[in-house]
Amino acid sequence: MKVLWLAPHPLPNNDTNGKRMHPAPWITSLAEELALRGVEITIVTTLKRMNHEIQEFDMGAYKLVILNVPSGKIDTLTLFKTRIGKLQNYISNVAGNFDLVHVHGTEHQYATSLSGISIPYVISIQGLLYQYKKYISDRFTQRRLLWELGAMYEKNEIRKADNFMCRTHWDSGSVRSLNKSARIFTVWEMIRSEFYQGIKTTGSDILFSGGANSLKGLPRALRAFNEVLNKVDKKLHVIGGGCKWEFVEEVRIRYGLQNIRKDNVILHGGVSAGKIMELYTDCYCLYHPSLIDNSPNSVCEAQLAGLPVVATNTGGLSSLINHGVTGLLLDSDVKNDAGTLLKLWFDNQQRQTISENARSVALLRHDKNSITQQVIEAYDAVKNKTNETVKAGI
Repeated sequence: MKVLWLAPHPLPNNDTNGKRMHPAPWITSLAEELALRGVEITIVTTLKRMNHEIQEFDMGAYKLVILNVPSGKIDTLTLFKTRIGKLQNYISNVAGNFDLVHVHGTEHQYATSLSGISIPYVISIQGLLYQYKKYISDRFTQRRLLWELGAMYEKNEIRKADNFMCRTHWDSGSVRSLNKSARIFTVWEMIRSEFYQGIKTTGSDILFSGGANSLKGLPRALRAFNEVLNKVDKKLHVIGGGCKWEFVEEVRIRYGLQNIRKDNVILHGGVSAGKIMELYTDCYCLYHPSLIDNSPNSVCEAQLAGLPVVATNTGGLSSLINHGVTGLLLDSDVKNDAGTLLKLWFDNQQRQTISENARSVALLRHDKNSITQQVIEAYDAVKNKTNETVKAGI
């Protein structure tokens, strides 16, 4: 089977054996597993300011094609149409070489580029711009314009497509609200190999993953952590790109967080899977106070490794966390967060029980063989236009 993927992918870096940390590592993990089953994958992506109009790379498990597209300003002024048109022209020339197309996400207008091209395709839902934009505070900014425009394309793509891969009650429900006749395959994402190893939860600190991403809720995390420090001495480890101390200081001043200091809020930036595993051993929980999320990999990775998760009950998170059994869900009131974090810290038995339960469920949910088989079955159903329904076991 030959499958064309439309997905984000960084420019390969020759200094790291042709690879660079992928912004969506589950994509490359799945490609590698599918290659072992004989599925031939070509990933096509778009990047700005490339030296060549088209660059091709042999990545071992898959082929990579990168198309050069206009800068952000031109892209916006043309309402993304120049970028979409370039991708559409390329696909129309190669579509006959493939059995189907797998579109990874609705955030980049990939499915719009398939307009007028006769080839079956399936869309994997990642985030959903039309839902997420409700939670950004920007009103008259370029980012707001881009999200509003992206959401318009996204809604149109969901209404027109026949086949989807979803994971949670929230993304499935969001698709159904726009497309009642959609065929949905429930397939969980593959996690990086490092996280399948279990850890012993012996640490005493708190981990936050999301960096400066405004939707991940770092200001809320800092407010709750400030309250935790009134009772116990701990560190908050922050991972994820874009977060600088100036932002933390701004939040500290805005909310009068007297306990927040450079020696107890540690900014690690973007880190490898191996480094995240090291931090797990220093922490007793992952604190995920996101404003909105579908099935964040940071939560899935922590559960798989056995680190207890405390997260807001938003989006698809209740499909990942059974409250009190495989994690703890928070309500919308930040004032309750510190109490939940402290209660978990002082209850060693609860931490151990949640760790074991979450890891047991996650090992089944993210089983590589099961996910690979589910994707192949979905591909077969899409390619052959059958009514087969694939559903994950957990």
